[in-house]
Amino acid sequence: MAEAGPAHRLSGLDGMRGIFALSVLVGHVCGLIAPDSTAPLHIGLLAQAVVAFFALSGFLIFLPFCQRLMAGKDLPALGGYALRRVTRVYPGYLAIFLLADFALGAVFTRNAVSAGPDVGAATGRITDPVAVLVHLTLGQALDPGRVQTGLNTAWSLTTELGFYLLVPLLAALTVPLVRGSARPARRMLVPIGAMALTGLAAKAWIAHVDAGTPKNLEDLTFGPHPFSVFAESTLAFADVFATGMAAALVFVVIQRGGLPTWTGARLLRWALPLGGIAAVVALVCLAAQSAFASAFLGLGAGIAIVLVTEPVARGQRSRLGDLLDVAPLKYVGTISLSVYLWHYPVLVLVDRRGWFSDSLPGAFAAIVLVTAITVALSAVTYHWIERPAMNFHRTRRRTRVPVAGQEQP
Repeated sequence: MAEAGPAHRLSGLDGMRGIFALSVLVGHVCGLIAPDSTAPLHIGLLAQAVVAFFALSGFLIFLPFCQRLMAGKDLPALGGYALRRVTRVYPGYLAIFLLADFALGAVFTRNAVSAGPDVGAATGRITDPVAVLVHLTLGQALDPGRVQTGLNTAWSLTTELGFYLLVPLLAALTVPLVRGSARPARRMLVPIGAMALTGLAAKAWIAHVDAGTPKNLEDLTFGPHPFSVFAESTLAFADVFATGMAAALVFVVIQRGGLPTWTGARLLRWALPLGGIAAVVALVCLAAQSAFASAFLGLGAGIAIVLVTEPVARGQRSRLGDLLDVAPLKYVGTISLSVYLWHYPVLVLVDRRGWFSDSLPGAFAAIVLVTAITVALSAVTYHWIERPAMNFHRTRRRTRVPVAGQEQP
């Protein structure tokens, strides 16, 4: 690999986000337009890629805190951090929700899971002022009666916001652990381990409840009842965020000259089989409707992040990162928040028209149409709303190390 300075671009993460966003889109299109035809191919499982976004956020949001903790520096200013997080999520979300609701009438007025395949009867316009306010604040995922309403994919933004709130607190609690320590990296495992154990304990509780209820796992975790609030929470996905945090720690340790014998080929020899095992176990868990599927999906995503970013930590180009950042994927990754939020209202409108049959050709045609419309709308909201909001607060996403703003929803 060609040498590059320590500020070399963290390539590959935009492309990775693009893959995740398109995977969710394809999974949802197949699940709604052609559920019977695509079921044998299990294409709908691609929608589970939303979990990988959490791992990526764990890496990107925790990375600047990890760098400062390991260097013994002050933590990032809380006010600036909060502004960046708010302006990254809310402007785009507010615009898309308001347009999808009032202009298109394509949001869920009742729980998306309980609606089943009858999406037309469950979607329309939310006009009640209180309900609109709840959705504008992303509070619907905290209200059992409004879970999976509005932009039904936006539940994950509420989960992300919970993680944004936790990171400064975890970092502040870690400061006395690493201050003056000869081995700060080991002390950094405390907050990461706490997050991992919290998420696994939450999943164990979900599995316990699942075993004692006639509801299937989807109804239990996304249905219109109080338990869904917990199942969609930051706590329930804390272990997934932890895999990204662990990847950030590996990055910083390598960046600071640690793990010299574990970089390059040796890391590849260990990471690829481990990632493959995680993927297989995740598929088994998904087939068995296990609450632990997201844990292994998150582990696989964390390993992928390490493989992409490890060369950059050593000051070299990441060939895998350059491959992922092929122009179309990179652009979709750049506008991925809008893609993630826009695709389901677009899918609702397409489904209402009844243009496509439940067949593989119908699914393919629907994917092409929904992707084209979604990307076009997302480009508008990104360039006219998201990016100006970030630029206004001088928070342009930076793609150089140290990284502080290359996050997803």
